[in-house]
Amino acid sequence: MDLAIGIAAALAATAIFTVSVALQALESRSVSHEHAMRASLLTTLARSRRWLAAVGLLVVGWLFFVLALGFAPLTVVQPVRAVGLPLLLFVGVRFLGERAGPREYLGVAAIVAGVAALGVAAPDHNPHHASAGPLAAALAVVGAAAILPFVLRGRLLAASIAIVFASGLAYSWTDFVSKLVSDAVSGRAPLAAWGWATGVGVFAVLGLLAENSSFQRRPATQVVPIVFALQMMVPAVLAALVGGEDWGETPLGGAVIVAALAVVTAGTLVLAGSKAVADVVAVAEAAPERAEAAA
Repeated sequence: MDLAIGIAAALAATAIFTVSVALQALESRSVSHEHAMRASLLTTLARSRRWLAAVGLLVVGWLFFVLALGFAPLTVVQPVRAVGLPLLLFVGVRFLGERAGPREYLGVAAIVAGVAALGVAAPDHNPHHASAGPLAAALAVVGAAAILPFVLRGRLLAASIAIVFASGLAYSWTDFVSKLVSDAVSGRAPLAAWGWATGVGVFAVLGLLAENSSFQRRPATQVVPIVFALQMMVPAVLAALVGGEDWGETPLGGAVIVAALAVVTAGTLVLAGSKAVADVVAVAEAAPERAEAAA
């Protein structure tokens, strides 16, 4: 029953996150490139009610995400977010008149099959994690990789793919640390929960800044697949290494989980690059890419 509640909450979070991504893609492309990777990008976007609504949805979605982690393991909750892509496909077919072909059906089937397999092979939910040393080391590695493009902004700005990866890693950091927030709440440690939640907020802003900068240089459907893939794989691996989730006790000693994660990731990359899904966020392409905006 707990696993079912967790998956239901994760699906709710996924639906909310999907709407937020679409709104961000639309709004961020109307801002001048001169604001990329700068705080002025967020202050400029903050003048838009639509963009503020998208950020508000992120907060609501995160609350559902933390709720899900209180009932189900991160290894299962995280890949459920890939269901957002079939949701975009549904919108494209139902409201934009797009057609779903073999590629789209293959992507949907892979995501559904992978998530279903994870639900069956899920490790036990564990509201605990590794000791401070290993945990700090893992978070430092992922966090440093996410921050690096900001430090080397001048050199990496042209290599927009680095910014995309920075966004995915920053969000991966927040997603894994969200489990630590849930663990602290379960352990009735409000100060620890507040501290971890503060870290989530900081890296969420970094991820948001990098993601919106990426939308200015690449179509949203090139950005979202990479970000989604990183968000599925990195937190799940961290959950196994330092998150207290024992894959060794699952079918085939964790092999089923590894295979299922690979299938979900492949389905995400296939589906996110299809025309039917791309057209859902095509309105972002119509925004004046080089429109002038005040700093």
